[in-house]
Amino acid sequence: MEIARLEKRVEELAKPIHRVRIDGVFFPQDLFDIQSGLFSQWEETFSYMKTRCELAENLTKAAYLGEIKAVGEKALIHFLEILRLDARGPQTFLDTAPFLLLHVHRDDDAFDFMRHWMKMHPINDDKITDTMPRYFESKEGDWMYPREKNCRYRDMFEDCPNVSDCEAHLSFLVALLIIKCRIVATYDATYRSIDIAFATSAGKRIQAVQCAVTDMLIDRRLFNIDSQRHQVEHLLNAIHRNNPTMLPAILNPAPLLTGYLPRNRVRGDPSEVVSILFDCGRCLLRVPGAQEMLEKRFGKSPSYDLGRRWGLNDFMSSFM
Repeated sequence: MEIARLEKRVEELAKPIHRVRIDGVFFPQDLFDIQSGLFSQWEETFSYMKTRCELAENLTKAAYLGEIKAVGEKALIHFLEILRLDARGPQTFLDTAPFLLLHVHRDDDAFDFMRHWMKMHPINDDKITDTMPRYFESKEGDWMYPREKNCRYRDMFEDCPNVSDCEAHLSFLVALLIIKCRIVATYDATYRSIDIAFATSAGKRIQAVQCAVTDMLIDRRLFNIDSQRHQVEHLLNAIHRNNPTMLPAILNPAPLLTGYLPRNRVRGDPSEVVSILFDCGRCLLRVPGAQEMLEKRFGKSPSYDLGRRWGLNDFMSSFM
């Protein structure tokens, strides 16, 4: 099995990295301990990081295709560890990590993860340097991002005024949409359940306590449902404006997955959607009401323009 082979290879490649000779240092050094955050800058770590990234990607595919939460959690361990070892992280990993967190129902952590990176926008050497002490003090398995309980109810663009919805990564916008749709769906389902319960003959006899029961089940101090619905609408508009292929492709992925696309991933282009679609499609459509919401906007099986084909920019960038 490919995953088992990669796991064994990662273990083998890790061994010499625990004892690296560094000029001017008498004893061999463990780069896992002393170079967290800067790990990928060492030539000795290249093969290890490449193989571990491959392992993480294979586990992610297995988690999504097999719909196994335990495999998703295992993939997430590798994703987060790679991002701890390499503070800049592969961009594809930054895009996928929120969806893996959502796959294992860690919505607050997904929000915290995205908020951390959005507050860092635009990423530069000075901002990375400021975060280094946290990485140097970390150990394997540490969560590297500021945590806030119930942060998923917050408005990301109020928390990150430095980033507009036009500048945010498309993957982050879609992950935020899933979080907000889950909040709205949970609220609506809870209200429906209460209404059904109190509509019964037994429920009618205790309708005086319906409001108290509602307050017990829905903590209005945490969020304003009208604000959450507004955020869903805002995200839908932002996603469709930034990339008009994304939302229709969630409902009807076949044209995108079978069409001819540029080899490079281009912002605003259908090529940007392919990997995000793999991460988010089922996750969003399984939120009660999400499919109906999209179908109301785009129809049950919407068509969309696959846009540009292989052109001059792609040709030139292939040589860069």
